[in-house]
Amino acid sequence: MSIQLPKISQILSLNRLQPDQQFLTKTVLLSSLIFFFYSSLRHFLLRSTAWDLGIFDQYLYLLSQGYPPIGSFTGEHVMIDADAALILYPLSLLYRVIPSPYWLFLLQSLGLSLAVIPLWFICQKENLSHRKSQVIILCYLLYPVIFNINLFDFHTDVFAPGLLFTAILASYRRNLILFLMAIVTLCSCKNIFGLTVFGLGFWLTGSKKQYRYGITAMLVGLGWFGIATKIIPPYFGGGIGSLGRYGALGNSLIEILKNLILRPDLVWTQLATLSNLIYLIILFLPVAWGLSLRHLHPIFGAIPNILINLLSSYEAQKDLINHYALPIVPFLIMAVVLSLAHNHNWLKFSRLIVAWSLAIFMMLGKPGYFVGRYLEGFETWSASRKAMALIDDHSPIFVPFHIAPHLTHRTKIELTAEWNRDIDLSPFQYVFLDQIYPGFNSSPEEVNYLRSRLEQDSRFTAIFKQDGVFLYAQRD
Repeated sequence: MSIQLPKISQILSLNRLQPDQQFLTKTVLLSSLIFFFYSSLRHFLLRSTAWDLGIFDQYLYLLSQGYPPIGSFTGEHVMIDADAALILYPLSLLYRVIPSPYWLFLLQSLGLSLAVIPLWFICQKENLSHRKSQVIILCYLLYPVIFNINLFDFHTDVFAPGLLFTAILASYRRNLILFLMAIVTLCSCKNIFGLTVFGLGFWLTGSKKQYRYGITAMLVGLGWFGIATKIIPPYFGGGIGSLGRYGALGNSLIEILKNLILRPDLVWTQLATLSNLIYLIILFLPVAWGLSLRHLHPIFGAIPNILINLLSSYEAQKDLINHYALPIVPFLIMAVVLSLAHNHNWLKFSRLIVAWSLAIFMMLGKPGYFVGRYLEGFETWSASRKAMALIDDHSPIFVPFHIAPHLTHRTKIELTAEWNRDIDLSPFQYVFLDQIYPGFNSSPEEVNYLRSRLEQDSRFTAIFKQDGVFLYAQRD
């Protein structure tokens, strides 16, 4: 008697799934592959950077190997440098299997793509047709910051959309356990997400009248924010590095919070700027086709994150290129979902909506970087690859920003930046220099200065020279 095993093609076939299941499966697979391909391609082109891919990659390597998680780039503990991202501890288990930054590219591609699953079921709860639900999914994936954050090295923020949509879906289904799992996991991604969870609870309580879930979220959010800002930093001997961005409001967290309430003049001065106006325009523009004043209340959930970005003096928080707008996106999408569910969106035709989203994506997204910015200095790519192959796995090294993420699996690595121009070279086994593409915070003049130091140092010898790339190693 012979047993016939099913063919692989039959196992992988989507024909047995319902149409909506087929759409979700194809969407998740395709978007994950696209995200993973582009982030991996950027890394392959040597355009990922020490900040922040190198930082996270080294921390996960150190945690997986049992080393103290003290980063080379900042000299700080992972809980300080990564903003109390407890989630890095379980993620480091992947590095025990194979220590590779490609885990991070895979995680962020899945994190961004899997968010469409709870979003789909939210659409069904709001009685949207399959056609409208598909439009919402595409609008989420085409929101520029979704693609852009995928190309900004790695950040734990990438898990925020999926976890927020999961928490919202859990509130719809009255599933408190799932709700708690989602908001606690979100808090573990970053200290500031305590305020995001508080904002979610504020919206659920004030607008949705879901008091049980709303109050729970506010308590959990405030509790975590307090722990992550007042207990964790002192315990690990550090502070909150981003506080300097809010120096106009005070010199400490308590002073800033006090001035937010007692000094409206200071707050208004920080808010009433042209850069903030432009930021709000580009933030709402991708979903402007579906916003309605009657259903704008989900934005209440995003108020903490919007205010954090508007009050900051750090201009990178006021664009869709960096990760700071990511936790705001789910609330914008929810506003569109509710507007569409009541037919209050001013742009009615699905094709026009998708065309709008695609046009804004092309305006504010970064796909064009692959035919421009990411090819700068490409003439040194081959030589850089050859030089990196000569560096062993564990020795201390001194390298440029764009080379660091490929060599962070070691306990000591420093950057050839201007602030390190007079650094003691004796601890390093290798020094990597790129004359043509020196990297961030460096210049050809800085490279020449370091080369002159190395040429005059009898401990070092040049073991590789090609196309402006130089690799020096300590003599045996």
